[in-house]
Amino acid sequence: MIPINKPLIVEMKRGGMNEVKSILSSFFPSKNIYIVFSGRQGLDIIYQNLYKKYGSLRVAVSPLACVDALYPIIKNKHKIHFVDINPRTLNMDEELIPNDVQAIQPIHFGGNPQNMDKIISISKTNQQIVVEDCAQGFGSRYNNQIVGTFSDYSVFSLMKNLYALGGGCVLSKDELEIPHYKDLGLIPTYYKVLKRLLESKNTYNSHIVNFILYNCILSLRPANQNVFSYNNKVNKKIVNSIYSQLLKSEYLLKDRFKNAHYILNNISNENIVPQYVLPEADPNYTRLYFILKDGNSKNTIKKLRNVGIGANHITQDSINFFQTPVFENDLLSKFAEKKDLPNYIDLHNRILSIPVSPNLSKKEMDYITKHLNNT
Repeated sequence: MIPINKPLIVEMKRGGMNEVKSILSSFFPSKNIYIVFSGRQGLDIIYQNLYKKYGSLRVAVSPLACVDALYPIIKNKHKIHFVDINPRTLNMDEELIPNDVQAIQPIHFGGNPQNMDKIISISKTNQQIVVEDCAQGFGSRYNNQIVGTFSDYSVFSLMKNLYALGGGCVLSKDELEIPHYKDLGLIPTYYKVLKRLLESKNTYNSHIVNFILYNCILSLRPANQNVFSYNNKVNKKIVNSIYSQLLKSEYLLKDRFKNAHYILNNISNENIVPQYVLPEADPNYTRLYFILKDGNSKNTIKKLRNVGIGANHITQDSINFFQTPVFENDLLSKFAEKKDLPNYIDLHNRILSIPVSPNLSKKEMDYITKHLNNT
């Protein structure tokens, strides 16, 4: 099966934390930079610091955010205020952000930038903190400004965007207190290495041995993903992989952009509408999202997976490919009012994403578009 985010792994180079931070500083000057284990852990650190500084805050965020980006808010004693989505961009509708929340968390859904000029204008008027969730947004721009540089705090996943073995980074205007974490152990590190290698080799007609190995590896992942993501820090091997992928980031972003447009230009199925990009926005196409005019995306995803295309819903999880609505989530349902989220309710079950990566061959992209056009 073609993975949803088929990694392109470059030659491993030796580069430590200082080298990684030096490259990131060229993208994000005048920011404090912290290398973290994951985007989820980065958000956890931010919301820990915000609680210590301000106490409990109400945070405006999209209901389409990955649940991994929502749990750190609740974990650190803040409250979620779900803001309905724009039915075309699939981002939080900036016009609906209330004046009385204390923080705003834009998510740049799929790497598609929010209208950050509007959000920053709102936040300045109402003295609101802005926490950009750029987990999928490395290299995306709004009005030619890199996302993550607009806000008080921001977080990136270097695994999702650049195919590193793991890791992310936090940017902040002020210094943050970072908890003490333990190094990721040898066994989970090589789990990540083997998983990445097999993902990079899999395709729609993968050799049966490779396919079985990949599924065996997935079955070995840690049962408690929360503990795994919150309690570890990156080790030397992961830092080396971040450094190596960062050195090739321009190439990785350019080729993913090219492949995304090849796919978009070859889709003729009128029932499938691509996520809309604002004229001022330059997405990085970490994810390639579509809206079905008719039908249920869960059924479409299953059909595509049956022919070897690793389509997904909102989540990037290879196993649990469909994210249940916030109304059905035990932790999130108490923050969700159906009357306030009509667009989300209408669109949730009609969203799907398909594989996109600089590692896709023309043959794979043609195979994807052929089956998408026939669904």
